[in-house]
Amino acid sequence: MRGSIELERNIAVRAGLLGSHGESMPWRPGTGALRDRLDEASRHVAECEVLVAGWRDVLQRQEADGKDVTTGRDMLEIFRTDLKAAIRKKERAENLMKKRLCDVFVGVKGRRPYSNDELDEWLASAEGKAATVFEPAPPPASTESRRRS
Repeated sequence: MRGSIELERNIAVRAGLLGSHGESMPWRPGTGALRDRLDEASRHVAECEVLVAGWRDVLQRQEADGKDVTTGRDMLEIFRTDLKAAIRKKERAENLMKKRLCDVFVGVKGRRPYSNDELDEWLASAEGKAATVFEPAPPPASTESRRRS
């Protein structure tokens, strides 16, 4: 049991969740929370893409019928802007996830990966899969108050 606790502590120290003397560092979301954020961002991008494509089709039909599509074009531009914002949000979520997975690698291996390929191969390995299951939780507030007193 003691060995398991020490391993978890070492991983947390190397990943930057605990200072070298065991003091807690600012909490960062784990891989599960980041995966949820990335999934939500991906769904939002998909919804925006469907909306833009559908609205574009409507405008093309209305234009073919000789109708005024000025307002429709303005709406399409708003939907495109929303799509661009959703794509940026998804890219930020992907970057945060990549950084978190790299932090886990550092916590386990004690060094940064030499390349993205090395990180990807490690994440696909049994060791990488097992390491990403481990989700260090933030210390409870009661622990923090006891440390300060």
